[in-house]
Order: sequence, then C-alpha cells, then structure tokens
Amino acid sequence: MDTSPLKIGYCLSLSGGLASNGKTAQLAHQIWQENLNQNGGLLGRPVELVCLDDQTNPNLVAGLYQRLFDEEKVDLVIGGYGDNSVAPAMPLLIYQSPCCSIKLAELKTEARAALPPDGRASPSVSTLSSPASLCD
Repeated sequence: MDTSPLKIGYCLSLSGGLASNGKTAQLAHQIWQENLNQNGGLLGRPVELVCLDDQTNPNLVAGLYQRLFDEEKVDLVIGGYGDNSVAPAMPLLIYQSPCCSIKLAELKTEARAALPPDGRASPSVSTLSSPASLCD
C-alpha cells in the first residue's frame, strides 16, 4: 500500500481583491488537513495541500493548474471554492486527466467521515479531476 502523502492541489485568491475570502478558505482547508491527518489521512495516506495564489486574476488560473500538474506533481486537483473560479482551467483539467469517479467517491466518503460531527472544519471545495495514479 502506498503511504506517501496524497498531494491535493488547488488555487485560491490569497492576494488581490478577494484575498480576505481566499485566506479564510485556506485556513478552513488547513484545519481540514490537520484533522484528517490526525485521523489517518485519506486511503491510509497523509494529505498534503498545495495551494497556489491566483492573485484574484482569472487569467492566471489555467497556468497555475498546469504548474500543479507539471511542477508540484499533485495527485488530485480541486477547486478552492464552491464557485466557478476554476472555470478558466477546465479545458486543461479535462485534457490532463479524466475523472476517476470510483476513487473520488472513496476519497469524498473518507473525507466526510473525518470531519467533526458539526462539520465546521469542512472546506468548501469541489472535486474536479483525478490523475491516472489514483485510478490504479
């Protein structure tokens, strides 16, 4: 069984006009990561979040997601918010790796199980894509 960290990449607006929203979301994601890792991670693997700043600039989003795949070598990408801020990267995400719905369903189930009963540590993220390494 692979016990290396499961790298989850995403973008948030950590600077620019929406920085306050992005920083709040990032804090929620960090709390989620800490709680999840304290409870065994996902699929028996610790979670490592890789968050890149899109500077509240939609023109940067596709390039940042490309960087997540090519340089950061993430295993999974998600949208940082429950909105369409990742829309500029969708053609890349669809091309880069088709969704592996079975593994993603397992990840979502385990992530939900790791949340506190009140769900307050829940980040507002939506799963978009999974690289082939999760489909093995």
